[in-house]
Amino acid sequence: MTVSLELVATLFVAVDPPIETGELPSGFRRVIPITGGTVDGPELRGVVLPGGADWNTRLPSGHAHLWARYSIRTDDGVVLGVLNEGHGSWTDGRFLAHTHPRLEAPAGRYESWNTTTLVGTVTATGPGGVDIAWYRVSGV
Repeated sequence: MTVSLELVATLFVAVDPPIETGELPSGFRRVIPITGGTVDGPELRGVVLPGGADWNTRLPSGHAHLWARYSIRTDDGVVLGVLNEGHGSWTDGRFLAHTHPRLEAPAGRYESWNTTTLVGTVTATGPGGVDIAWYRVSGV
């Protein structure tokens, strides 16, 4: 069986400065508020809605666990829920992560996204946001 990846969309997610909640048994927690952004790609286009956040935990190993929950509004007005979870680390002064995003869609045009397997990358672009790419896994 051959597995392939197809680009679904790229996102720029704007964020506010982290709110440091402190040391937990699992690591150091920061909540990073999501304030907006854009979604552009061959299969999804729209905007990232304000109001979500990444509950980011820096692990004792120096890696980070990401758990982001937010919404996007497609260019035709449908609101999709996003849960993007993964692990990352700092490389050459940049934060890079691999994730497995899951989309929640209402019945209709986008409902097949509820069962679509996606993988993603996250790259911190500076204090104001992150670049994200989502890929569909096919051939499984």
